Amino acid sequence: MQLILSAISAGGMVGVADQYLCLLLVGLAAKFGWVQISPATQFMTSGWFLGIVGLFWFLTVAPAYLTTVAPGVMNSVNTVINFLSGFLVPISGALIALASVGVITGLDPQTRQILETVRLWSDGGDLAGSGWVVASGGALIASTLTGLKAAAKPGLSAATGTLGHTSAPIYATAENTASLLGMSLLYFLASVNPWLIVVVMVIVTIALAALLAYAIVQMRKLKSGLGEYFRLLKYRPGAGLTVALEFLIWGLGWMIRGHWLRGAAMFIGWSIFWGLWLATLSLTLALPFLTVCFIPVSLITFFWIASASARALLRTYPPVEEPVTALGPAMS
Repeated sequence: MQLILSAISAGGMVGVADQYLCLLLVGLAAKFGWVQISPATQFMTSGWFLGIVGLFWFLTVAPAYLTTVAPGVMNSVNTVINFLSGFLVPISGALIALASVGVITGLDPQTRQILETVRLWSDGGDLAGSGWVVASGGALIASTLTGLKAAAKPGLSAATGTLGHTSAPIYATAENTASLLGMSLLYFLASVNPWLIVVVMVIVTIALAALLAYAIVQMRKLKSGLGEYFRLLKYRPGAGLTVALEFLIWGLGWMIRGHWLRGAAMFIGWSIFWGLWLATLSLTLALPFLTVCFIPVSLITFFWIASASARALLRTYPPVEEPVTALGPAMS
């Protein structure tokens, strides 16, 4: 049971990372002899498998980062590729789960004895009953976590102000980082105690579920806030424009509203932000990868602070009540 659950949990890590990079890392590690994977998954070390997976990885990552250059076309390409890649997640999760059986038993001597009693493969090398459990379990958990992650993305993008072309490179960077950390963590935990892989997977699942709940709450808040803002803009255009100015230039809206001290502090912060942004950008231009990562991360920081300041300014205005006519509330 320990070996089965640990292998299933290892396959589930695909759901929070980039599936192609996970496969590539495991295949390369096995090819260079750094880990031992299951005999039935040795094809993952072959040149053709690594080549195909590497190509798929490039085709999914490149459009995400190119959205900062050509947002219109690349956003559409990125969306289509992510949608199609979703159908391959169960396969990736199953492969990582089956391959990790060899990794776990190679690093933890106690599980080698378990492997002798748990028949994962038949004498002919095909999957046996326990093997199907491992493959199906890894595929199911990976698919579930991928679904949770996909469902949380719109809410998180809305909450952080990264709707549009800035969100794709941020998520791509996060998923690739999760692949590196996840596969490294899998190796470390397998050498310490395979049960820890199960514990980590439970924690990750709970965290993703909580993140989805947070994203849903933020979407509801965004909907409510936008409705309030557009009512303010409709019936008090001057006040609505003041909030918009605060979003673009921190502190300007507060000073127009008469809050000079807070406005001055925010404006100084806005000036410092752009000064540091230009200085950092000039340093990263020599390394294109760092530049591509820096731009979306810095923009998400700007939008997060701008949104918080604009929302706070919006709350200083009394709620706008739509005028009532003889036929009821005024039609929008």
